[in-house]
Amino acid sequence: MIPWSLRSFFRYASSRGWCAACIAESIDAPRLYTYENLPQGPSWEEVGKLLASVDGTSPVQTKSRCKILLCAVYGFRVGEVCWMRLEDID
Repeated sequence: MIPWSLRSFFRYASSRGWCAACIAESIDAPRLYTYENLPQGPSWEEVGKLLASVDGTSPVQTKSRCKILLCAVYGFRVGEVCWMRLEDID
């Protein structure tokens, strides 16, 4: 059973006199973390496979590999990488 439904049941039971009132208050609510529902990124194994798929010497493959590395290693967002120019690199 879910903790908040147990707590509701015991509150109802204590209002009817079936149990002590302290039981409902002793049931902790589930912990909700701030960033719990954010999507997770790919695993390093998946990143490795992606990098292996663009392993080449053509300018397009080199550029694609650099973009993937910027996203994977440095945590850049796709929009930041797409709008990046050579002048932005110090």
